[in-house]
Amino acid sequence: MNTNTSRVPAGVSTGGQFATSSHGEATGVQLHSNVEREILRERLNAVLDRTSMQGTAGVDPGPDEAAALRAVGVAAAVRMHYPNAASVEIEEMYDPGSTAMSIQTVLDADGDDVSEGWAELGDEDDAVSQLLVDALDSIPYGSVNGLEIIGRAKHGHKARIHIDAVLDGALPEKKPAPGEVGAQTIAAFRARHGDTDADEVGSARDLLTELHHWARAGGHDLQALVAAAGEVADEESALRQDEETSA
Repeated sequence: MNTNTSRVPAGVSTGGQFATSSHGEATGVQLHSNVEREILRERLNAVLDRTSMQGTAGVDPGPDEAAALRAVGVAAAVRMHYPNAASVEIEEMYDPGSTAMSIQTVLDADGDDVSEGWAELGDEDDAVSQLLVDALDSIPYGSVNGLEIIGRAKHGHKARIHIDAVLDGALPEKKPAPGEVGAQTIAAFRARHGDTDADEVGSARDLLTELHHWARAGGHDLQALVAAAGEVADEESALRQDEETSA
């Protein structure tokens, strides 16, 4: 069975190759290929998909991942339209009760404002606004490579996103221990839907029961899925063992 054993969540890079891209209206800068532009667009879309799924499922990813997703999405959108951008500054919007932030300036490597006081992001403008609508809940508190806090609450939260650093790896690479994600999933299910008095094994049974209902309703072969998951787990264990042996 040829199975892709990489299950790194989309959206947050732990190292990558997100190249710069073109901006039709920019002058005096190096324009980039449509392929490079599409890489950035795909990355932005991955961030949007992941934040949407988290919101629909009521999942709190924690301040680090939430801030990283927003920083990566903003960085990708800005680089699409300003190929020579080195950083982008965002700050909180001064509306009572608002948790939103907005782009203030886009800077090149020399610190010059290439957006001339107003960032034009075309079709990506709505996507960036969507990502920043609740940014105050995570940006000031997240620990993210390439995200620099340059203003605090007293004078208004403000942050600088260093585009290359964020796109190359917003979060340190982290490989969860075998079973760690499963344990977190069981705990989250118990907290949201299950019997809070149940132990981990009982909650796992309840989760599997729900998966049986899901499979029957959708016409899926749960036993085949479990068997396939076992094969993936075996492959991942073998890869981990090889990595530990060669380390």
